Amino acid sequence: MQRVSRSIFASLLVIAGLTACGDKVTVAPSTGGNTGTTTPQVHGVTVSPSSVSLKIGESVTLVASVNADAGLARTVTWASSDATKASVSSTGTVKALASGTVVITATSTADATQAGAATIVIAPVTAATISISTINQGGLPANLNAVAGQLDVTLNIDQGTQTINSLALIVHNNTTNTDTTVATYTYSSNKAPDAKAAAAPVTMSFNTAAFNSTTGAVNFLNGSYSIKAQANVAGGTQSPVSSTINYTLTNADFIGVKATATNTGSDAAGLQWIGGTVSINVVPVMYNGVAMKTVTVAPDPTDVIAAPVTLSTLPGTASFSAGTKDTLTYPAYTPIVTGVYANGTAFAGFVTPLAGSLTTPFKVDWQAPAAPATFTLKGGTSQWLNGTYAFGNSTDYKLVAAPTDPGSPAGPGSGAVTSKAQFWAFPTASFTALGAAKSGAACKTAGGTQVTTGSSLAQSAPADSTTYSLRVLQFDNVGNVVCADLPKTFGVDLTAPVSVTSTGGTNSGAVNALLKGTNKGYNNTDFSTITASAVDSISGFDLATPVTLSSTILPTSGTTACALAGAPSPCSATNGFAIANTTWSSANTEGYYTVGASVADRAGNSVALSSKTYVIDRTAPVGSGGVAIPAALVGGTAVSLSGTVTDNLTLMAGGGSVQYASGLTINYDASSSFNAAGTFGALNKSGTATLGVPWFISDLQPGNGATDALAQFNIRGTDEVGLSGGLAAVIPPANITTGAGTGHGANGEWNASDFTGYTVSKPAAATNVSIAGGANATSVTLAANVVLPANVGLPFSQVCFYYQDPKAVTTDATPTFVPEYKQIGCVSSAATSDNTNWVYTYGAWTPPASLGTGTNVSIIAIGFGANGHASYTAANTNITLTP
Repeated sequence: MQRVSRSIFASLLVIAGLTACGDKVTVAPSTGGNTGTTTPQVHGVTVSPSSVSLKIGESVTLVASVNADAGLARTVTWASSDATKASVSSTGTVKALASGTVVITATSTADATQAGAATIVIAPVTAATISISTINQGGLPANLNAVAGQLDVTLNIDQGTQTINSLALIVHNNTTNTDTTVATYTYSSNKAPDAKAAAAPVTMSFNTAAFNSTTGAVNFLNGSYSIKAQANVAGGTQSPVSSTINYTLTNADFIGVKATATNTGSDAAGLQWIGGTVSINVVPVMYNGVAMKTVTVAPDPTDVIAAPVTLSTLPGTASFSAGTKDTLTYPAYTPIVTGVYANGTAFAGFVTPLAGSLTTPFKVDWQAPAAPATFTLKGGTSQWLNGTYAFGNSTDYKLVAAPTDPGSPAGPGSGAVTSKAQFWAFPTASFTALGAAKSGAACKTAGGTQVTTGSSLAQSAPADSTTYSLRVLQFDNVGNVVCADLPKTFGVDLTAPVSVTSTGGTNSGAVNALLKGTNKGYNNTDFSTITASAVDSISGFDLATPVTLSSTILPTSGTTACALAGAPSPCSATNGFAIANTTWSSANTEGYYTVGASVADRAGNSVALSSKTYVIDRTAPVGSGGVAIPAALVGGTAVSLSGTVTDNLTLMAGGGSVQYASGLTINYDASSSFNAAGTFGALNKSGTATLGVPWFISDLQPGNGATDALAQFNIRGTDEVGLSGGLAAVIPPANITTGAGTGHGANGEWNASDFTGYTVSKPAAATNVSIAGGANATSVTLAANVVLPANVGLPFSQVCFYYQDPKAVTTDATPTFVPEYKQIGCVSSAATSDNTNWVYTYGAWTPPASLGTGTNVSIIAIGFGANGHASYTAANTNITLTP
């Protein structure tokens, strides 16, 4: 490749010379001598940076760029011209090792003839230097002939061409010829600090009086020492050390004291008190090298709490139990500590508290508080507790008045904390009473069970009505205890009643059976007193009526509220509450009432009885938006009309009727639809009722020869108590189109002028029809006779029978009560015929239960002709429903 490059370069020179001579040179495009595919080549390798200056110990990472055709690797291998001066890693990181100049080469792995290089110049070493500038104590120059406590040593630094990584402060013991590193300083990174940072002084400190707080061993005995500093440089080729400075240690011996107590506390004034056992840990700290033989600890200056304790094993602890005096007599105590050296001389040093020691002087309280005098226990006169019972809280078992403490701040003293009471329960059969209240070690609870706050006692057997006695242990603020037996016993019952039955009220009859409508109220005929019977295996019942009654209401607004008329307070649960004497008048809030009840034993274990939901609804549904009447209503065809109906609670169904000018109203609920029907107890207040009239009647002949026009459509919704209301749409006669009939009237209808003697008779059996065996027990057979002139022909395609529903419904904003005729069934052909009399018979009609018994029912028959023509009979009221 090098030869080829030189040839190309020479050719370029020749071409340039020729051009300079003014000759025109034309260079033909080269075909390369090869019309095939060119072999991929590496065109060169470049290393950056191309030259770097380093100090010994420093590093730099080089980057190699390979110019190569597609398909060739662009990786390189690295090499150093002198690995003793600079090393290079496989990733191009160069580390300076010695002064000199080194060439680092990157060679292409795809073509070893292609390489790039960088020159690394490593500066000669100028050694770092370090010196001690000052040695201070408390900001002033230290007296090196009598050093005690902390020394602050300031160093001056010159790093030269080296990189200083860290500094060490070293103490040399001139007697034992040993070194101890007492402080270190590390620069923030391995990079050499700039000139300004490198020249900044560094101060390091150490405590010449350091010691082990557990053993008392000192780091440095008093004597002759020297101090020096050392700089640790990158590469490890040099570790310069400063000159040494001598000093003499003269720290004073002392005895460290750590006072602790079994119990501590603070009074209302924030003063610290102790109780139980007081321990004073003694740690001699000897800088002069002479051991301590004994240390004597007296608990107070007059030795009235306890005799002094002499310790010969050191470090050691002196402990003092309760004495005959406390701070009711002596307001404060300061332990007195003295010592004797091993050579027999008296300790002349000082005594100082160690970390964690109680503050001295301290206050002592050895006396127990007074026994608790008053208390409360939940559970009524029976004193039975269940699994939800909590000892020590504010509502179940609690000490009403905190016991007094002879050592209270008024005494003064530590004061009592009632939250430190402990409750212990004993089976009464094995209980040994304390008698009078006890204190201190006499408060033993062997055989008892400690009851922690918020817990209950478990019974060993469900049938066992064990009686428990209760003992309370009351602690003051520093652990002094008094115990007393409480005068009441109690039992524990964790089992709910069984075999629960109830009568009356919400627990009798069908769910949702009680529905009250317009102007109706609830009273004691609706609810009877709720009573319950149950079996309880443990605590039993001591309430006259162990029933709890509760109620909630979902009113028309949809917001749940409490409403139980006659109860002591809304939604309250009251033992023995009887609703029989409660009258829910017409003023009661409309809505859904859910009434529930439960029965509980004497421990409060409760079993819920089934709940029922009732409704008070006095407001009928109303319509809104109107009904669109078609311009042409064609007889004999189907008609479908819709309207929106709303209610204050819930719409359950919908439908409607057609009311004729003659006064006849026919019900079409069976062929109508309603969206969306509600659910009992849910506030579905709006729906669309669609009135379906499968066969539009264009005229009805009442038998007087008059032609009657349609009067109006009635569209309605029905709520959960059966109240109905909606829309009334009056129909102009001009909208009615009567199809051609087979009669002789102007529109082909049948009328009296066409048929002299034309009649439609009442249903058969003109006398009373008795239905024996109770209402709806048997069926009744209905018949209609159609009498026409001979050989005229039958005008009706079918005859249908209807009964009148006496229930009133409202049809508009101003209620109009309209009884409706509901279809029983139809007969399409006559049973008998002699061309003059046609008899239509419908049998096996079972009157619906809603008609009741002991009343007459009104029945008519309607004959239907072509194109919506019809005629109906007078009402037959001779059918009596009897029990």
